[in-house]
Amino acid sequence: MKLNKFIIQNSKDKLIDFSNCELSTKSYEESSMKKNAIIYNGEKYLLKYMEKNKARHYQNLKNNKETYFNSVYSEYISCHIGKMIGLDIQDTIIGYEKENNKFKGIEYIPCVACKDFCKSGENIVDFERIFQIISRKEGKTYNRQNFYDILEIIEKQEFVDKNKLKENFLDMFVFDSFIGNFDRNLKNFGIIENEKNKTYRIAPIFDCASSLHPKASRRWIKMIEKSFDNDIREKNIKEQALEKPNSYFKDENGIKINYSEFFKNKEFDQNIDIAKSFIKIAPKLIEINNSGEIDKLLDSFKGIVIPERIKVITEELNFKIKEVFIPTLDIAKIVLNREINEVINKDYKEFERYNKDEKKEFLLKIKNTLRIQELLVENNFNVFDTKEIYQEINNFFKNTKNKNMKSVFNYLKKIDFPSDYIDHFEEKFRLEIEKPTENKDKIYNSKETKEDEKVEKKKEFDISDNF
Repeated sequence: MKLNKFIIQNSKDKLIDFSNCELSTKSYEESSMKKNAIIYNGEKYLLKYMEKNKARHYQNLKNNKETYFNSVYSEYISCHIGKMIGLDIQDTIIGYEKENNKFKGIEYIPCVACKDFCKSGENIVDFERIFQIISRKEGKTYNRQNFYDILEIIEKQEFVDKNKLKENFLDMFVFDSFIGNFDRNLKNFGIIENEKNKTYRIAPIFDCASSLHPKASRRWIKMIEKSFDNDIREKNIKEQALEKPNSYFKDENGIKINYSEFFKNKEFDQNIDIAKSFIKIAPKLIEINNSGEIDKLLDSFKGIVIPERIKVITEELNFKIKEVFIPTLDIAKIVLNREINEVINKDYKEFERYNKDEKKEFLLKIKNTLRIQELLVENNFNVFDTKEIYQEINNFFKNTKNKNMKSVFNYLKKIDFPSDYIDHFEEKFRLEIEKPTENKDKIYNSKETKEDEKVEKKKEFDISDNF
């Protein structure tokens, strides 16, 4: 729908006029969308809007005069859905710029303002660059579209915590499956570098424009909407919602991953990390869908985009919740509870004989198990009681010497163990320490005991020496 003065006046201040915004000195990489750097309310924004000569692949090839602006709305809607479920995702504002056409007069160009999430002295390093760095360092040829090669690159990079980056990537993958993002290429996610002190952090999710039918023309979207009302309605919705929007990433056979099929296959059933992301994302999407928050967001665009587009997006998102997210959530619950069961029932009597690396691996495994339990408890999906897991972990350590317990306890803190268990372990550790102290009082004189205490206090925890 083409913007005009009447639509803008009736948008209830939803559409912001960016026409007179000051331009910033920040430069952004060119893409299929025209971009501009502006200052809005004292902050930097990247302004993205569609323009005929900048958006060839967004045009209806049968009618080159028709240019449409759906990616602008896709970016805004997708990012706001992400905000609703608590994702770290870029802030966006929907609006327009006025352009004076000598033949048509003033035209209103739809655009989306994406807030610059880099602070002073920071710049974004897209994953394409990380891919190149690791490929050269390893002397190995990776496939930039292979899903599993990307996970391997994440494991090998050392800029940010690999587990957090992997979690962020998989959270984004699950979210992209919902919004139907078909172009999450390596330039559309990454990390942020502080140029001065060379520190790094994970970037918020950005560039979600290739979602929610951004390339569908007015004519095409009307055809889809009409097909949703005929005798084979269910089949047509399924085709549009599940069969069409494939991921940018490919499987081991070089075939683009179909999101819905991916979550049904055996690889998902065996992948703990993806199941964790699904447990994090899916319940929140189901909740905001059932509560009508997504419908409310889409309804706010009535009069701005054609009603057929709103109906198609609404129908498809509802269908995905029903046919993909609810059934896959049940699988994810089984996968994660099964993982906890395996950890609980594993025999760790040989813990004291583990070498340093084996002990670290064991404790990281326990940490991941407790994180999984937190997710399950948060959503009331847990089969096991957390106290039961604590008791099993206690059993692993019951024969641990006090000296090793100190090393274990400090290492737990170092690797960011769940705080509830840290508190639990600290109390257990205190009680275990008191036992030998009581025995010492019976056997040694007070002077010897004090000397022992002094020596004990001097011992500082060092992962390289003690663990």
